[in-house]
Amino acid sequence: MTCICSYFSNCLKCSPGWIVSLTTLCMVAGQMLAAILAAAPCTVASSVPVAVSGAMAFLMPTVALLLLSNDNPVSGWGAIRPGARKEDGEGALFAKIASDYGLTARETEVTEYLARGRNKRVISQELGLAEETVKTHMGNVYRKLLVHSQQELIDLVEAERDARDR
Repeated sequence: MTCICSYFSNCLKCSPGWIVSLTTLCMVAGQMLAAILAAAPCTVASSVPVAVSGAMAFLMPTVALLLLSNDNPVSGWGAIRPGARKEDGEGALFAKIASDYGLTARETEVTEYLARGRNKRVISQELGLAEETVKTHMGNVYRKLLVHSQQELIDLVEAERDARDR
């Protein structure tokens, strides 16, 4: 289930609400199918509908993964990634930080630049934003991450990186 949710998050860029909705929908569909099978008159032992229900609750999200993307053999499923590159790890690190602290996409970009030691002027040039806009994003990032300086932000990112690498 963790891999399925991670796949929806990382590959399909679904919001947490959609991730929960999609996985729940798949499981409920499996349960409903099993209930329909159980209600139908059959001569098979009563344990069969329970087994079908359990199998469907697992198989439906798995089949959904196969149908939603044709690059699974290359990119992997969610948390399982064959030969993940260092860039992918850094992207995943900032995606986790963004998810944990509720950062927007732009705030996440600003966080990445800040974690690399870039200042407001460089970030505004790189992202094509006004310095005041970058300053606003920086303030939001600091508030959400509960840090008061760029060094504290860098320390937080390094702590997250260390925790991930353990």
